[in-house]
Amino acid sequence: MNMYVPRNDFVVVRLIDLGKSAAGVIIPSISREGKEMRVVAIGDKVENLKIGDSVLISQSVDTFPLPNEKDLFAVKQDCIAVVISENVEESVC
Repeated sequence: MNMYVPRNDFVVVRLIDLGKSAAGVIIPSISREGKEMRVVAIGDKVENLKIGDSVLISQSVDTFPLPNEKDLFAVKQDCIAVVISENVEESVC
């Protein structure tokens, strides 16, 4: 497996919603829109984001898949629309 080290304000994320049915069968995804992603690496200029955060990315921007890696993408930090928090005090509902 390759090691990807993002630079500047780039973030590497992994798609974590593979669209599995209750039986465990993977359903092909037509679009990545609205899929939850997990931060796996961050550039040195990324702020207020850490490895392991769950995020949603705006689909109106460019994300690009990394070579030879299933469901692994690079994106600029500004393209991350939402950081998903399970802490009720921090959440806006």
